[in-house]
Amino acid sequence: MSDELNNIANAFSSFEESRTAIEEFLRNTPLYVKLKVSLPNTTSKMYPDALLLDCPSCKTERPFRDERPRGSGAIPYPGVMVGPAKPQSGVRFFAYTCTFCKSQFECWVHFDYEKQQIHKVGQHPIWLPNIPKDIETELGEDAELYKKALRNMNEGYGIGACAYLRRLLEKYINPLLQLLYEVKQETGATPEDLKAIQEAIISKDFTSKTKFAAEIAPASIIVEGHNPLKEIHERLSVGIHTLDEKTANTYAQEIKNALEFIIRSLKRTHEERKAFAAQIKKIRNLPT
Repeated sequence: MSDELNNIANAFSSFEESRTAIEEFLRNTPLYVKLKVSLPNTTSKMYPDALLLDCPSCKTERPFRDERPRGSGAIPYPGVMVGPAKPQSGVRFFAYTCTFCKSQFECWVHFDYEKQQIHKVGQHPIWLPNIPKDIETELGEDAELYKKALRNMNEGYGIGACAYLRRLLEKYINPLLQLLYEVKQETGATPEDLKAIQEAIISKDFTSKTKFAAEIAPASIIVEGHNPLKEIHERLSVGIHTLDEKTANTYAQEIKNALEFIIRSLKRTHEERKAFAAQIKKIRNLPT
């Protein structure tokens, strides 16, 4: 169990902290992960008044509130129990509404009092893990690919995780090559050199892409003279085509941390190179 899940589980040992523990569980735990907890004898204080969630409509973090009347005894869907007076095993329904756009967050959690464990059996919208804000900003729309890769890892689908990570890497390298093209264009590269970079950008051959990417990759990601972009891509391909789920998941877990480091390093390089290209443009406009 991860440290984050351990922290959530431990919080249930205190009745006063059970609502906070449920909040963290609802926000951050994927489906079907069984969490051993010390469930309190009363469920009335288990339901958080609000959750801070990434709203899919607002595209930012928003407070979601539970707008249902307390103690109403309503059963929103057939067969789903809501806050029974006496604790008993079964599915509890949680529903929250974005305070800005009224988007809905719904979650079904199975409480097992005999085994003292809980796990999600359903969630809408789909659960995706949180990622560091700087990584999310840098990846833009492609952050969804990374989140899906992490979700596959958490649920044990290593082959799917490798596929999402490889797709992310393939998409991320093209902006790097475009930057290389702009820098070389401003520094007087030959038409042949520029054409070769353009062909690499539109090519589906990742090896040709990494050859050019090595020219602009920061020294911080070069290990013993090797560009890791090609090596990571090769391992992800192995994970997709030849490994079982468990081994592929190990590959994906090991590659994830390296990929985050590379993305941060490339972001710094990208910004520095863009500033350099802009400076060269100014210099070329100075009279000689």
